[in-house]
Amino acid sequence: MQVISFGAERASIALNTILSMLNNVALKNDEKYRRIRLSNPGFQKRVACIPGAIDILELAGFALCSEGEEVILQYSKVHDGNSIPPKLRVTIAAITQAQSTVQ
Repeated sequence: MQVISFGAERASIALNTILSMLNNVALKNDEKYRRIRLSNPGFQKRVACIPGAIDILELAGFALCSEGEEVILQYSKVHDGNSIPPKLRVTIAAITQAQSTVQ
């Protein structure tokens, strides 16, 4: 119901952005992909404005943290890139499935 209230285009942008973020975490062992600043204007415009979007990231394994004055989402589990953690793998699969209904 929330997806419909924001329109298919905005929902699709949010899902694509989240999927890209999760794929980066899954496939690239780089700290920069495991940290999301909630104050980032692009994140606010494409993801955070959609109800439930941050919940999806938390389901995938991100956690809300404070870093000084800033609030971030941090993915703390480091993996070898060969085996994607189950929460992350399932969330990626669910978003991929959801994209077909939004588009």
